Formats: sequence, C-alpha cells, structure tokens
Amino acid sequence: MASFAFLKEHRTWEDWVGLGLGLVILLTVFAGLAPDIDPGVVMNTTLIAIVVMALAVMEIGMVERWEEIAEVGCGLWLMASPFVFGYTSTVQLTALHLVLGALVVLLAAVELWQDRNLGSENPIKSRY
Repeated sequence: MASFAFLKEHRTWEDWVGLGLGLVILLTVFAGLAPDIDPGVVMNTTLIAIVVMALAVMEIGMVERWEEIAEVGCGLWLMASPFVFGYTSTVQLTALHLVLGALVVLLAAVELWQDRNLGSENPIKSRY
C-alpha cells in the first residue's frame, strides 16, 4: 500500500517549491508568449507572483494557516485571470496560468492538510 507520510508534516522544501512557482508565474508574462499583452495583465500577473513568493518566504520562517489560505486565493485568481482580463485567445499564456494556478492551489491544499493538527504549539517544531 502506498505511504502518504509526506502528508503528515509541513516541510521546508514545499515552501521553496512555492517560491519557485511564484518565480515561474512572474516569468510567464515576460517570456514573449503574448507580445501584445495588456499592461493590466502584466501588472496582475506580477502582483500575483510577488504575493505567492512573499507568502512562501514567510512560510519558511513561520508556518501560519492564513498563508496557505492566501496562496489558495492567489492560485484561484491566477486561474480566473484569463477569463476576467479576456486573454483566453492567447492559448499558451492561458494554459500556463491555469496550470500554474492549479499547482499553487494544490501545494497550498497539501500544506493546509499537513498543518491541520497544529494548535497553539510552535508549528516550526513539527516541521523537522
């Protein structure tokens, strides 16, 4: 039977993956996939990327549930952005934002699951 031990505790590498996802999100608007992209889309994507990276850095220092909840929101907003801002005709960028948003949501959901039993104790202790 498969072991799901990775779901039992929050590990630092997961926060580094979140930081990497934020960096990849940032690079998507500058990769030249949509040369005529609206400046609002660039600003929106840049802000999402910065927030995802900032949350990941904060999680490296201290695990808080609100950080993962905010990451879920960022991931969902990134997935909704092509439809809200109307750039679904740019198929590659839309696909990247859907996939990257889903990965952010998935990572945050796993971290929320791992942190579900953390009470008032120091959450850093349970990470190692």
